Amino acid sequence: MPLSKITNLSLGTGSVDLATSDVTGNLPVANLNSGTSASSSTFWRGDATWVTPSAGTALTGSTNNTVTTVTGADAIQGEANLNFNGTNLMVGTDATTGTASGLNDLIVGSSSSGPHGISILTSGTQESYLAFADGTTSPNPAFITYNHTTETYRIWGNGAERIRIHSDGDVSIGTATAEARLTAQDTADQICLHANNTNTSYASIVAQIACSRDTADGTYTLYRARNGGGTVMDCLDSGNIRNSNNSYGSLSDERIKQNIEDASSQWEDIKALKVRKFKLKRAVNKDGVDDTPYHLGVVAQEVEDAGMSKLIEESKPDKEDVALSSDFGTIEAGTADNGAKAIKDEDENITGYEDVFTEGQKVKAIKYSVLYMKAIKALQEAQTRIETLEAKVAVLEG
Repeated sequence: MPLSKITNLSLGTGSVDLATSDVTGNLPVANLNSGTSASSSTFWRGDATWVTPSAGTALTGSTNNTVTTVTGADAIQGEANLNFNGTNLMVGTDATTGTASGLNDLIVGSSSSGPHGISILTSGTQESYLAFADGTTSPNPAFITYNHTTETYRIWGNGAERIRIHSDGDVSIGTATAEARLTAQDTADQICLHANNTNTSYASIVAQIACSRDTADGTYTLYRARNGGGTVMDCLDSGNIRNSNNSYGSLSDERIKQNIEDASSQWEDIKALKVRKFKLKRAVNKDGVDDTPYHLGVVAQEVEDAGMSKLIEESKPDKEDVALSSDFGTIEAGTADNGAKAIKDEDENITGYEDVFTEGQKVKAIKYSVLYMKAIKALQEAQTRIETLEAKVAVLEG
């Protein structure tokens, strides 16, 4: 007779073979431990009790291979090597302290020890990628690649390569080839290089071109300008400017000027000037007095004494100027205690300190372009005087 037809059957310590098709229907929960603690979230355990599953079951192996422990809804925890709190995945730590809020979905490392990092492993003939996506397919995701064959880094954006760092450290922007330490190439009708300091109280140097070699004989060129036909301007190591047509100009449109009137006499100013010949101390210190050529010009202090102080410009001295005159400042050996800038090696170890330069008096310069115009005005006055004298002589001789 099928068991489903039997009621009030006491088995005692016997057993019933459930592996038979005659056993049908469901066993009432109330008949299992009287249904105590039975619910949709419990299960019948081998010790004849209804039990809620535990939320903290550890998966264990050896000490280093303990993987995770469930600590709550959507959270796992390991032995300080892999943790997830429902928002942040942490490797090597179990805390988000000290990380950037909103930028810490993945945290690698620990603030208590180091160094730490992320390695992307691939074969020596493949590329490694780090991609940045936004859930769309257009434009293409941006990414950074490293080619293990050519040892180059490439930065991509909007589906095209934008920057490449070559194996020798050269950088190219807008092109795959490098013609210099930094190469920037563009096909758009726009400015290729732009430097701008927006500090309205700025008092330093916006752009500087420098070379450590100290020559003044055209050995090298500090700056070169070219157009499609070739070189049009050079700034030489001496500071001399050389251009293709010897033309130097200034904006002179009448529409940008006002209060236009004849200049006053420059006769007395030009007469008061002392045109000197001299040698530059910097060249003498380097080449010796006998091998240093003379220059023609004026001396700023003498121009001031002649009452033409508006022709003078002043600028901050460089530390190299101290060797020419102590008026320009002082230089002392740098230490860790006098605010000197540290000199570091490639591993950021301090190997020394730069000298400390304290500025002194400013260096004076002459506005020669204005001086030339004063000379032209004086020349016109001389021409007028000459023509007047010529007319008088003509009368006397007539």
